[in-house]
Amino acid sequence: MRGLRPGLIVVCAVLGLGAIAAADTLYLKNGGKFEGTLVEETADKVRFKTIGGVLEFPKSKVDRIDRGKTRADEFSERMKETAKDDVPALFELARWCEEQKLVSQRRRVLKLLAKQMPDHPEVRRGLGQIWRDGKWVRSRGKPPTPSLEAGAPVKFTGLRASATFPGGWLTTVTMSGAPKDEASATGPALYRIPPKISVISGPPVTDPAARFPEKDGWSKPEAVTVGDLRGFRARRQFTEERIDRVEVLALLGDAFTTVTIRLTALIFEEKTFTPAFDLVLGSLKLKPKEADYVNAHYGYAVDIPDGPRWEHGEDDEKDLWITRETQDDALEWCELWIITGNPGEEFTDVEAMFDDAVTEMKSGGDLTRDEAITVAGESARVVDGTLLEEGVPVRRRMIRLQHGKRIYVIDFRQHEYGQKRSDDAWTTVMRTFRFKK
Repeated sequence: MRGLRPGLIVVCAVLGLGAIAAADTLYLKNGGKFEGTLVEETADKVRFKTIGGVLEFPKSKVDRIDRGKTRADEFSERMKETAKDDVPALFELARWCEEQKLVSQRRRVLKLLAKQMPDHPEVRRGLGQIWRDGKWVRSRGKPPTPSLEAGAPVKFTGLRASATFPGGWLTTVTMSGAPKDEASATGPALYRIPPKISVISGPPVTDPAARFPEKDGWSKPEAVTVGDLRGFRARRQFTEERIDRVEVLALLGDAFTTVTIRLTALIFEEKTFTPAFDLVLGSLKLKPKEADYVNAHYGYAVDIPDGPRWEHGEDDEKDLWITRETQDDALEWCELWIITGNPGEEFTDVEAMFDDAVTEMKSGGDLTRDEAITVAGESARVVDGTLLEEGVPVRRRMIRLQHGKRIYVIDFRQHEYGQKRSDDAWTTVMRTFRFKK
């Protein structure tokens, strides 16, 4: 080896590796068989390299030599069998080339894929390209990791909430119909499909863990807690337009509202952007606004729903009423009462009103919910159902709770066939109801 140049040593090594990958088979006339690489064949002799070393055989004793295919030969055959517009087959061939370390052949396949799917991130990444200034450009070195430093808190009104998204991300806040609203942030698009984080408020979810079915690819949910909200977190991998992506989801809530925090990103960018999801999840804050209504006589406070169509006041018994009704659309009609009662006869009357409504929903209507919850730190019972009032289907939701020696019934009614625009009254009152010290 002393006389060989360094470059030749490298060539020999490469040839050796290629030979091992594509073995030849030598058969002797006496039945002998050897696997390895043909080194030399003349009219008189055959030199054959095996794992034990180079063997030499007289040509007269050799029956035949079957030459093995090289990886390049196998690629050529696969390439001939693959149509240039067969995207799944081309993807499979490109990944095979990567496994076999066929660099130039893989690049050839990726160029064909780029013609079929110009913006596929895995294809562009394989070609060493990133998305910059509205076009694909050659990346010099590894693409930089986006900054995940915290930016300014983003407030969105429906929940009286705020969350901190990563600095430099494009943040938007949208209302999608009370009581739902959404704050979202779009991150840097190194491969044109940017990651996105969203925080959405919505109606309560009875069992958040059930929203992560294993059959849909969700991982086992992990319990998470943010402030007073408890819930679960999980992830899944999915394919959208032949692009492998990942979704990380957290559902947190109480009896009245569920907050959904979601991250979607390319599968190979999951580790890069999951810290951004953790930042938003850990920074979420819910804070009720200052009370619009305080009942000094009975000692409780509650927020009044926003909007010019809402009216509220007290009756002679100091009970609070909130209504929304328009002549334009009777289906928007609703009303909400907070009715209180002292011990004795008045207490019995209020409790009887609650029990009678439940009985009516069970017998003449449709009772869909009856369970124990907590409101303002007190144990309570909530019922939800539909009944007929003067021939009109009405949805009725009621809560009964007791604080000290006083009973409270929160009674919400609205037209069953309405557009549910008045649900924000129920959500607002339930989330902000609190007792004054």
